[in-house]
Amino acid sequence: MKKARFKNKTPAHSKTTRAIPARPRKNVGGIVVSGIALSLIIITLLLFGRTFGYPFINFDDPAYILERPEITRGVTLSGIAWSFTHSHGGNWHPLTSLSHMLDCQLFDGHAGAHHFVNVLLHALSASLLFLVLRRMTAGPNQTGSVWRSALVALVFAIHPLRVESVAWIAERKDVLSGLFFMLTLGAYVRYVHKPSIFQYVLILVSLACGLMAKPMLVTVPFVLLLLDYWPLRRFEQSKQRLTRLLLEKLPLLVLVVISARATIIAQRDALSTVEQVPLKWRISNALVSYCIYVGKMFWPSNLGVFYPLPQNLFPWWQVALAVVFLLFGSVVAIAWRGTRPYFFTGWFWFLGMLVPVIGIIQVGMQSRADRYTYLPEIGLAVAVVWGTAELIRGWHYQKQILATLAVIVSVALAACTSTQLGYWRDSETLWSHTIAVTSNNDVAHAYLADWLLRENRIEASRLQAEEAVQIRPGSSDAQNDLALALFRSGRLREAA
Repeated sequence: MKKARFKNKTPAHSKTTRAIPARPRKNVGGIVVSGIALSLIIITLLLFGRTFGYPFINFDDPAYILERPEITRGVTLSGIAWSFTHSHGGNWHPLTSLSHMLDCQLFDGHAGAHHFVNVLLHALSASLLFLVLRRMTAGPNQTGSVWRSALVALVFAIHPLRVESVAWIAERKDVLSGLFFMLTLGAYVRYVHKPSIFQYVLILVSLACGLMAKPMLVTVPFVLLLLDYWPLRRFEQSKQRLTRLLLEKLPLLVLVVISARATIIAQRDALSTVEQVPLKWRISNALVSYCIYVGKMFWPSNLGVFYPLPQNLFPWWQVALAVVFLLFGSVVAIAWRGTRPYFFTGWFWFLGMLVPVIGIIQVGMQSRADRYTYLPEIGLAVAVVWGTAELIRGWHYQKQILATLAVIVSVALAACTSTQLGYWRDSETLWSHTIAVTSNNDVAHAYLADWLLRENRIEASRLQAEEAVQIRPGSSDAQNDLALALFRSGRLREAA
C-alpha cells in the first residue's frame, strides 16, 4: 500500500516535476540580460556620440559653467562649500555644480568632454532602468518581462525628447538626477525583497543625492507607492497594510520637504508672479501641456529648445478637450487597475512626476520644455509597451509581430533623434530651428541676436533683436541686444 501511494503521487506532482518550472528553457539567462544592459549603453553612446564634437551654446551654458569662476576653477574646498551654500542658476543643486567642477578639473573648457559625461550618464541610466524594470516585473516566465523592460529602456534612451536633456551641457542636472533616480528604484526593489535598515538607508542616500542634483525628484515617494501597487504588488485590502506602506515613505517625505523648501528659496527671484502669469493662464497651459507631452511622445516633431507662453489664453475648446482627455485617461486607469495594473501605474507615474514642472507654480516664461519629460514619460512607455504586448497575446506569430514593431519603432526614433541632434551643433542652428518651429518667440530671437553679435554679424543681430522687441517690447535682454547692435553699427543716437 505504501508503494502504491508513492507511485500515485509521483507522476504529476512530485518534487522533481514541480522543480522544472524553476528553470524553464525559455527563461532569459544572465548572459543575455547582461548583454542587453551593455547593448543599451553602446547604442546610446553611438547615437549621441556626435555631440562629442559640439561646442557650448549661449543658453545657460555661460551662466552655469563658463562665467562661473567657482565652477571653472575646478574642485576646491571653497568651491565645494559654495555649491552647498549658494544657489546656482536659480537652483540649489550642489551635486550638479560639483559635477561641473569635476569636468572643469579634468577637461578644462573642452566642450566635447563635458558632452561625453552627459551622454555617459544617460546611457548608464537607460541600462539601469532595464535592470530595475526586469527585476520588478520578473515572474515565472521571465522572457516577456525582459524584452518588455528592454524596449521601455530603449525608448527612454533614444527618444527625440531626450535630446534636450542630453545634448545640452547645462542640463547636466537632468541626466545626473536621472541616474540617482534609477539607483533609488534599484535600492527600493532590493529593500522590498530583503528588508533591512541598511537597504533603507541606501534608498535615503540615493534619493538625497538625486534631490541635490535636481529637485524634480520630489515626486519619488509617490512613484514608489505606484510601484508598490504594480509591479511589486505590495498592496492588500487590509488598511493596516496600506498604513504601513505610507509610514514607510515618511522619511523620504522629510527629504522631499527639505528639498522643496531649498528650491523655493533658490527660485524666489525666478518665480513668476500672479500678475505676470495669471492663475487662469497657468492652469490652462498646464492642462494643454499634459496633452502636448503625450502627443510628442508618439509624434516627436517640431521640437525646440524654448516654447514661449502664449500671448493669449488657449481657446476654451482646447482646454475643454485637454480636461476630457486627462479625465478619460485617469478613469480608464482606475477602472483597469485590477486587470491592467501596468496602465494604472504608468499613467499616474506620468501625471504625477510632471506636477513640479507643469507650470501651476510658474518659474520662467516657458510654456513647457522637452527636458521636463525625461523621467515622467517612462511611465507612459511602460503603459504602452506592456499594453501592446497584452493586446496581441494569443495572436498567431505574436513574437514576430512584437519584434517587428519594436524594430520599426526603434529605427524611427533613432532617425528622429539623429535629426534633432543636428540642430544642437551650434547656437545659431539651434535658435534658427527653434524660431522655425515656434511662433512669437522673443527669447529665441534675442538669443540668436546675442550669438550673431558675438560672431560680429552686426546687421543680422540687429534684425533679430528688433524681432524680439517687436514681440515683447518689455524684454530687457532684447533691448540690450538691439542697443549693442546699433552701437556697434555706428548708430549711436538710436542706440541711446
